[in-house]
Amino acid sequence: MKRRMQRIASSAPAKPAILRAGNLRHDLQWIVFAALLAVLPLLFRGLSCGHDLSFHLLNWMEVATQWQHGTLRPWWAFHAAFGAGEPRFVFYPPLSWFLGAELGLLLPWTITPIAFTLVVLILCGITMRSFLRAFVGSTSALAGACLYLANPYMLFVAYERTAYAELLAAAWMPLLLLAALRLRLRPSQLACAVALLWLTNAPAAVVGCYSLLCLGLVRIALAARTQGILTALRQALAMSWATALGLAAAAFYLVPAVVQRRFVQINMAILPGMRPSDSFLFQHTADLAHDAVLRSASWIAVGILAAAVTSIAALLLRPERHRVYSSMHARGSALHRHPETERLFVLTATAVLTIVIALLLTRISSPVWAHAPELAFLQFPWRFLSIEAAIAILLACLAFERWAARLPARAHSPQSSAPVMLVVCAVVCGGCWAAHGLYAQPCADEDTPAAQRALYLSDTGVPPTDEYTPTDADNDALQPNLPAAWLATNADGSPDTTTLQNILELQDRNLSHLTFSVRSASTSRTLVVRLRQFVGWTVTLDGAVIHPTPERADGLLSIPLLPNSDHVVELRYWWTADEMIGLLISLCALAAAVLLRWPILRSKAVDAKPAVTPYNRPTA
Repeated sequence: MKRRMQRIASSAPAKPAILRAGNLRHDLQWIVFAALLAVLPLLFRGLSCGHDLSFHLLNWMEVATQWQHGTLRPWWAFHAAFGAGEPRFVFYPPLSWFLGAELGLLLPWTITPIAFTLVVLILCGITMRSFLRAFVGSTSALAGACLYLANPYMLFVAYERTAYAELLAAAWMPLLLLAALRLRLRPSQLACAVALLWLTNAPAAVVGCYSLLCLGLVRIALAARTQGILTALRQALAMSWATALGLAAAAFYLVPAVVQRRFVQINMAILPGMRPSDSFLFQHTADLAHDAVLRSASWIAVGILAAAVTSIAALLLRPERHRVYSSMHARGSALHRHPETERLFVLTATAVLTIVIALLLTRISSPVWAHAPELAFLQFPWRFLSIEAAIAILLACLAFERWAARLPARAHSPQSSAPVMLVVCAVVCGGCWAAHGLYAQPCADEDTPAAQRALYLSDTGVPPTDEYTPTDADNDALQPNLPAAWLATNADGSPDTTTLQNILELQDRNLSHLTFSVRSASTSRTLVVRLRQFVGWTVTLDGAVIHPTPERADGLLSIPLLPNSDHVVELRYWWTADEMIGLLISLCALAAAVLLRWPILRSKAVDAKPAVTPYNRPTA
């Protein structure tokens, strides 16, 4: 066995100069340049008003306004539901609206979506480069990073769907793969990737966790076969503990979202047309618009899966690779310490995950989608392409290095790096212009960022979101253009302009604190506030806490009053018990990471010391 290892090591090709370690600043310049090329169509042809543009843009405006009024952690969206509000920020992860609101405060709102896209694409390139540098050389990693930030699925999300949270979550997929595919498991990296995914986009986090489960099972199975049951158990324990730590770090968002989901109509997110069974590859439904989007996503899936399968075939169809591959998987093999083993493990794990994802995109996997926990809320099976795109580019880079190792020595000179990157940037530029023509959505006058800003600043509010509507509220019964509060003879009473003069709203800097001074008329016994009743709101009548019962179909607060009396009604949004518990768990998770000497900043950087493999071993 020792002689076999020596033969393999001596026969491994030396790493070409084109693939040696590069300068981080030099690579960052290429990544920024590629990201600028990707957003050029948005600058010259105009913004794409995709499916989720208004939702995200209004979220960013809402958060920016609440920051300006002193609410640092928003929970309630006041402008939603035509001013009645909804607990949108309890259930929507914070990182995307945090970044969007910050950009909105620094830049004009008309270009904020383009700036958001640019920042996220740069971040995707940086994380993908860090991931690839663990397995391939610098030029391959840089080229793969530029291709990843402009891959077809990324452009589909950015142009057609404008799902900005999902776009940002794509930046964390390489970090998850980096932590899961290294032979030496780094729990801090894995916990960080899991936490970032859950704090960015819930569907992307579901994709990441199920992908991590698949990769973990492959890792444990190979460890059990080659290194024994005890090693496999240690691997399983380390991955489980790291995943739990990541979930605990995100508990300040996860715990309230899980506990309070029973108070909203969350199942509205998976109505007919939004179920996984309606979005398998090349599925046909009665909705022509849905089928058009599905057809685009299906062709993108075919292309990404074909690229992954082709790269796997190119890496496996070599006799010497078959010998090493068989030896690595032999029981009690000593090759688990050989540098080539890491790449072979990567090849095995990514091939298995590619097969699983391909099956999940087809109708044959319907029982899995029906019974796997929380998988149905993914809505669209092709969301798995966010991680499959990173896998396909990794495999393509590995195959490219196999081909580059056979080139003449003059082709590996340091000067050959620039032509490779120019070709990659040309591909990125051409692909982005083509994708803009295929996926960009036209903007109606009411869909532009300027029109959305004007709508937000008006007193009419914005339409509600069905899945975040409280369970006791009916969106069909909610009327627009309602006053902030009015007096009525009963809870179901409509606004009466003659009684509005009896109500004085006392403004407060904090939007989460509303105060009304009411002079009750002889016939008015109820104060109706244009605010939907929810678990976080505390109502105080003349200093005493009361608990109004839901009596209106539209879910608005109705507060009984004594006739011919003056009252002061205060409404405050207090942190609920689950929100405090979630924050405490997150703080404990951070403390545990420090006590266990797992701080992220002390993790060994990938760029500092790349993995020694036959393709980046220093030449003599």
